[in-house]
Amino acid sequence: MERIITEETIQDFSSWLKAAEKSKNTVEKYLRDVKAFAGSMVLSSENFAQITLPRNML
Repeated sequence: MERIITEETIQDFSSWLKAAEKSKNTVEKYLRDVKAFAGSMVLSSENFAQITLPRNML
């Protein structure tokens, strides 16, 4: 199943990390990395990319 990174999925990922008892610094770094990765994707009607993440991370 493919997933698209949205603000909602980032928030869900943050909640998952916190539930997994990751440290505050780890959560901040992972979220910063995901946002940087998602922000680096150029999406347009001619060049559309979907980002796939492991199901257990969403």
